[in-house]
Amino acid sequence: MKTKNILIGALAICFVFVTLSSCKNKKQATDSAQAVAVETPAPPAPPLPPPPPPAANDLTPPTPNEEGVAIEYRRTACFGTCPIFDFKIYDNGRAVYEGKNFVDMIGIYHTNVTKRDIEKIVELADNIKFFDMNEVYDNNGVTDLPSVHLSILKNGKLKKVKNRYQGPKELKLLYEQLDALIKAQKWDAAEIVPKD
Repeated sequence: MKTKNILIGALAICFVFVTLSSCKNKKQATDSAQAVAVETPAPPAPPLPPPPPPAANDLTPPTPNEEGVAIEYRRTACFGTCPIFDFKIYDNGRAVYEGKNFVDMIGIYHTNVTKRDIEKIVELADNIKFFDMNEVYDNNGVTDLPSVHLSILKNGKLKKVKNRYQGPKELKLLYEQLDALIKAQKWDAAEIVPKD
Protein backbone atom coordinates (compact mmCIF):
# COMPACT_ATOMS: atom_id res chain seq x y z
CA MET A 1 0.00 0.00 0.00
CA LYS A 2 2.86 2.29 0.83
CA THR A 3 4.41 1.68 -2.58
CA LYS A 4 1.08 2.39 -4.24
CA ASN A 5 0.83 5.78 -2.46
CA ILE A 6 4.37 6.66 -3.47
CA LEU A 7 3.59 5.75 -7.04
CA ILE A 8 0.40 7.88 -7.02
CA GLY A 9 2.32 10.78 -5.48
CA ALA A 10 5.06 10.49 -8.10
CA LEU A 11 2.48 10.44 -10.88
CA ALA A 12 0.76 13.50 -9.41
CA ILE A 13 4.08 15.36 -9.23
CA CYS A 14 4.85 14.41 -12.87
CA PHE A 15 1.36 15.58 -13.92
CA VAL A 16 1.84 18.93 -12.18
CA PHE A 17 5.31 19.32 -13.69
CA VAL A 18 4.08 18.52 -17.23
CA THR A 19 1.11 20.88 -16.86
CA LEU A 20 3.28 23.74 -15.61
CA SER A 21 5.87 23.11 -18.28
CA SER A 22 3.18 23.10 -20.98
CA CYS A 23 1.70 26.43 -19.75
CA LYS A 24 5.15 27.98 -19.66
CA ASN A 25 5.83 26.90 -23.29
CA LYS A 26 2.45 28.30 -24.40
CA LYS A 27 3.22 31.64 -22.71
CA GLN A 28 6.65 31.80 -24.38
CA ALA A 29 5.12 31.01 -27.76
CA THR A 30 2.46 33.73 -27.25
CA ASP A 31 5.09 36.26 -26.11
CA SER A 32 7.26 35.37 -29.10
CA ALA A 33 4.34 35.79 -31.54
CA GLN A 34 3.47 39.15 -30.00
CA ALA A 35 7.08 40.27 -30.29
CA VAL A 36 7.13 39.30 -33.98
CA ALA A 37 3.82 41.10 -34.55
CA VAL A 38 5.19 44.26 -32.92
CA GLU A 39 8.44 44.18 -34.86
CA THR A 40 6.85 43.49 -38.28
CA PRO A 41 5.88 46.81 -39.93
CA ALA A 42 2.50 47.09 -41.59
CA PRO A 43 2.60 46.89 -45.40
CA PRO A 44 2.39 50.29 -47.13
CA ALA A 45 -1.01 51.49 -48.30
CA PRO A 46 -1.65 50.94 -52.00
CA PRO A 47 -1.08 54.04 -54.15
CA LEU A 48 -4.07 56.16 -55.13
CA PRO A 49 -5.38 55.53 -58.64
CA PRO A 50 -4.39 58.13 -61.22
CA PRO A 51 -6.99 60.81 -62.03
CA PRO A 52 -9.19 60.01 -65.02
CA PRO A 53 -8.00 61.44 -68.33
CA PRO A 54 -9.81 64.57 -69.54
CA ALA A 55 -12.67 64.17 -71.95
CA ALA A 56 -11.91 64.66 -75.62
CA ASN A 57 -13.11 68.26 -75.58
CA ASP A 58 -11.25 69.27 -72.39
CA LEU A 59 -8.05 71.26 -72.34
CA THR A 60 -5.34 71.12 -69.76
CA PRO A 61 -6.85 71.43 -66.29
CA PRO A 62 -7.26 74.97 -64.99
CA THR A 63 -4.36 76.33 -63.02
CA PRO A 64 -4.94 77.01 -59.30
CA ASN A 65 -5.18 80.78 -59.79
CA GLU A 66 -8.01 80.44 -62.31
CA GLU A 67 -11.00 81.70 -60.38
CA GLY A 68 -13.44 81.44 -63.24
CA VAL A 69 -14.51 82.74 -66.59
CA ALA A 70 -14.20 86.53 -66.89
CA ILE A 71 -15.62 86.77 -70.43
CA GLU A 72 -17.52 84.25 -72.53
CA TYR A 73 -18.54 84.92 -76.13
CA ARG A 74 -20.47 82.27 -78.05
CA ARG A 75 -22.16 82.13 -81.44
CA THR A 76 -24.71 79.43 -82.29
CA ALA A 77 -25.91 77.77 -85.48
CA CYS A 78 -28.46 78.90 -88.04
CA PHE A 79 -29.85 77.13 -91.11
CA GLY A 80 -27.05 78.65 -93.22
CA THR A 81 -23.32 79.15 -92.79
CA CYS A 82 -23.27 81.18 -89.56
CA PRO A 83 -20.02 80.91 -87.61
CA ILE A 84 -20.30 78.58 -84.61
CA PHE A 85 -17.73 78.88 -81.82
CA ASP A 86 -17.12 79.35 -78.10
CA PHE A 87 -14.52 81.79 -76.74
CA LYS A 88 -13.67 82.09 -73.05
CA ILE A 89 -11.23 84.29 -71.20
CA TYR A 90 -10.40 83.29 -67.62
CA ASP A 91 -9.55 85.63 -64.76
CA ASN A 92 -5.86 84.84 -65.09
CA GLY A 93 -5.80 85.69 -68.83
CA ARG A 94 -5.89 82.16 -70.18
CA ALA A 95 -8.15 82.05 -73.24
CA VAL A 96 -9.79 79.04 -74.87
CA TYR A 97 -11.37 78.99 -78.31
CA GLU A 98 -13.42 76.13 -79.72
CA GLY A 99 -14.29 76.49 -83.39
CA LYS A 100 -17.18 74.24 -84.36
CA ASN A 101 -18.32 75.18 -87.89
CA PHE A 102 -17.97 77.88 -90.56
CA VAL A 103 -14.88 79.42 -88.89
CA ASP A 104 -11.19 79.49 -89.85
CA MET A 105 -10.07 77.49 -86.80
CA ILE A 106 -11.93 74.24 -86.22
CA GLY A 107 -11.09 72.49 -82.96
CA ILE A 108 -9.88 73.63 -79.55
CA TYR A 109 -7.12 76.22 -79.14
CA HIS A 110 -5.65 78.13 -76.24
CA THR A 111 -3.54 81.21 -75.61
CA ASN A 112 -3.10 83.98 -73.06
CA VAL A 113 -4.47 87.49 -73.35
CA THR A 114 -3.24 90.51 -71.45
CA LYS A 115 -4.96 92.08 -68.50
CA ARG A 116 -5.28 95.22 -70.62
CA ASP A 117 -7.21 93.26 -73.29
CA ILE A 118 -9.72 92.21 -70.64
CA GLU A 119 -9.94 95.76 -69.24
CA LYS A 120 -10.63 97.19 -72.73
CA ILE A 121 -13.56 94.84 -73.22
CA VAL A 122 -15.01 95.69 -69.80
CA GLU A 123 -14.52 99.44 -70.48
CA LEU A 124 -16.37 99.17 -73.79
CA ALA A 125 -19.13 97.16 -72.08
CA ASP A 126 -19.45 100.01 -69.55
CA ASN A 127 -19.56 102.63 -72.30
CA ILE A 128 -22.40 100.94 -74.20
CA LYS A 129 -24.28 100.20 -70.93
CA PHE A 130 -24.00 96.44 -71.41
CA PHE A 131 -24.56 95.85 -67.71
CA ASP A 132 -27.97 97.59 -67.92
CA MET A 133 -29.22 95.63 -70.94
CA ASN A 134 -31.91 92.95 -70.88
CA GLU A 135 -30.72 89.39 -70.48
CA VAL A 136 -32.56 88.16 -73.59
CA TYR A 137 -33.40 89.71 -76.94
CA ASP A 138 -35.42 87.18 -78.91
CA ASN A 139 -38.43 86.49 -81.10
CA ASN A 140 -39.70 82.93 -80.90
CA GLY A 141 -41.61 83.35 -84.18
CA VAL A 142 -38.37 83.68 -86.19
CA THR A 143 -36.61 80.33 -86.41
CA ASP A 144 -33.64 80.78 -88.78
CA LEU A 145 -31.54 83.09 -86.64
CA PRO A 146 -28.30 82.44 -84.82
CA SER A 147 -27.87 83.73 -81.30
CA VAL A 148 -24.91 85.46 -79.72
CA HIS A 149 -24.30 84.82 -76.03
CA LEU A 150 -22.03 87.18 -74.15
CA SER A 151 -21.24 87.17 -70.45
CA ILE A 152 -18.84 89.52 -68.68
CA LEU A 153 -17.73 89.41 -65.06
CA LYS A 154 -17.28 92.81 -63.43
CA ASN A 155 -16.60 93.40 -59.72
CA GLY A 156 -17.68 89.85 -58.89
CA LYS A 157 -21.01 90.17 -60.74
CA LEU A 158 -21.69 88.24 -63.94
CA LYS A 159 -23.87 89.84 -66.61
CA LYS A 160 -25.23 87.65 -69.42
CA VAL A 161 -26.93 88.84 -72.60
CA LYS A 162 -28.39 86.51 -75.22
CA ASN A 163 -28.99 88.37 -78.48
CA ARG A 164 -30.96 86.45 -81.07
CA TYR A 165 -33.30 89.09 -82.44
CA GLN A 166 -33.13 92.90 -82.46
CA GLY A 167 -30.75 93.43 -79.56
CA PRO A 168 -29.21 96.89 -79.05
CA LYS A 169 -27.01 97.91 -81.98
CA GLU A 170 -24.23 98.83 -79.53
CA LEU A 171 -23.70 95.11 -78.88
CA LYS A 172 -22.14 94.90 -82.34
CA LEU A 173 -19.24 97.05 -81.06
CA LEU A 174 -18.49 94.46 -78.37
CA TYR A 175 -18.74 91.59 -80.85
CA GLU A 176 -16.35 93.36 -83.24
CA GLN A 177 -13.82 93.98 -80.46
CA LEU A 178 -13.99 90.34 -79.37
CA ASP A 179 -13.67 89.12 -82.97
CA ALA A 180 -10.61 91.35 -83.43
CA LEU A 181 -9.11 90.00 -80.19
CA ILE A 182 -9.60 86.42 -81.39
CA LYS A 183 -7.90 87.20 -84.73
CA ALA A 184 -4.99 89.01 -83.09
CA GLN A 185 -3.95 86.05 -80.91
CA LYS A 186 -1.31 83.44 -81.58
CA TRP A 187 -3.27 80.26 -80.85
CA ASP A 188 -1.89 76.86 -79.88
CA ALA A 189 -3.88 73.75 -80.69
CA ALA A 190 -4.94 71.87 -77.59
CA GLU A 191 -3.62 68.36 -77.07
CA ILE A 192 -6.59 66.04 -77.22
CA VAL A 193 -6.49 62.86 -75.16
CA PRO A 194 -8.11 60.04 -77.14
CA LYS A 195 -11.05 58.24 -75.52
CA ASP A 196 -10.48 54.59 -74.56
